[in-house]
Amino acid sequence: MNESILLKISLFFSISGLVALFFLSYHIQSTDTTVKKLFHKDDTMELSGKIVSIKSNGKTTFLTIEKPILVKAIAFSNISLMEGQEVKVTGKKEDDVMIVEKIVLD
Repeated sequence: MNESILLKISLFFSISGLVALFFLSYHIQSTDTTVKKLFHKDDTMELSGKIVSIKSNGKTTFLTIEKPILVKAIAFSNISLMEGQEVKVTGKKEDDVMIVEKIVLD
């Protein structure tokens, strides 16, 4: 096949694909939820979610809780929980991390 025809065909499909992506991008909705948006004005919050990961070293426990997003939390006590458990956590915001005050199993 002639190289100029192949070049024109590939150029046509490349531009068509970019135009299609452009129009499809208007229909995609983002769920932009950050930890800062989850907290109330007084910096305390209560959230329910599933424990995705838990690491404990001595008197500190690091949790990752799955809500609409992954929320990192720190508890300054040794907690005997397991991954996959549903919990309700109450705490305060410090930077992008939640400092846990109370954990209750759901």
